[in-house]
Amino acid sequence: MLVRTENWNSFGKGLQMVANNRLFGLLMLILALISVPCAAAEPNEITDADIAAYLNSRVVFQFDKVGQVIDHCDKVCNSRKVKVTPRKAIQRFMSSGLTASDAMSAVFYVGIRNADLCSHEARAELLFRAMELEKFMPDMRRPDGSTIKTEKSELTSAEIWRSVLLPISVQGHKAALQYEQRLPAKIKAYMDRHFGTEPFDHMEFSRALRELSQTTQLQ
Repeated sequence: MLVRTENWNSFGKGLQMVANNRLFGLLMLILALISVPCAAAEPNEITDADIAAYLNSRVVFQFDKVGQVIDHCDKVCNSRKVKVTPRKAIQRFMSSGLTASDAMSAVFYVGIRNADLCSHEARAELLFRAMELEKFMPDMRRPDGSTIKTEKSELTSAEIWRSVLLPISVQGHKAALQYEQRLPAKIKAYMDRHFGTEPFDHMEFSRALRELSQTTQLQ
């Protein structure tokens, strides 16, 4: 049995929406924390402040790139149609001795996996640049030293890094392990063939699967 996710809406929005909501806050945090003191230096000597300013410019550049990539991923998600209908997918699972819940969990996992793959490279580069910059910004290493207020709560810089750059939750990793370790190889091949690796609206597809599973027409 694959992991069962009851709260489809809240879990599903995590990967695709949190980056759009918090990327601007991340940039503001980075800019606000540029406070490296300018020590006395010889003319033309490169200081830590110079390095921090240079690294900050690279972070800001990559931040803009991540935003562009996420916009592209959203467009793909909203426009792409998978190669199989919900009815065919659930019938395929059930004919292999799996349950409708297995089908929903598998589609849901592949959806968040594909969304992560779409922006993973750009986010990984941003994380690397941010870690470089962090070496010259001591305040960012204090657990309670750097916070930013959002409409709903106050987040530390570490929480922003985790939610924007490393957004897959513990629940998401459990779903991945269930999918990779317990799903038959022939079903994973079926998922790869029909769902691919690009984003799609897995929330809509999962809702359709759930509605079908509640009928008695899948004999």
